Amino acid sequence: MYIITLQPDGSINLDFGPGDDLFNSVVLSLEIRKGSWWLDPEFGLAVRPRMKNSAKTARLFEADLRAALQWLITAKRATAVVIATERELPSRLKAFIEVTGADGRTVPYTKFIEVV
Repeated sequence: MYIITLQPDGSINLDFGPGDDLFNSVVLSLEIRKGSWWLDPEFGLAVRPRMKNSAKTARLFEADLRAALQWLITAKRATAVVIATERELPSRLKAFIEVTGADGRTVPYTKFIEVV
C-alpha cells in the first residue's frame, strides 16, 4: 500500500504504508536476478533465455516464481503463495501472484516476462 500526501507547498510525498515489509520482500524476490545478490547467490528470480510462448514455458515461469518466493514460507513470513499465469500477448507471459502473510494479509503482484 502506498500513502500519497499532498504537502502544503504543493509537492507530493509518496511513502509506503505501515506493514509493507511483505510487499517489499515480494518485490525484491521477483525483481532481483538470482545470483546477483552478494549476500545470498540463491536469492531472487532465475534468469532464463527468452523462450517460446508455450504452456511449457508458462509452467517453468510459474515454478521459477514459486521458487523465488519459497523463502517467505520457510521463514514463516507467509503462509501461502498462489500463482496463475496467462499467455497475454504473442510476446509476453503474465503472472498474477498473491502472497498471504503470516498475519492473514494478502499482497497481490503482477509479473511479466518477454517470450518469442
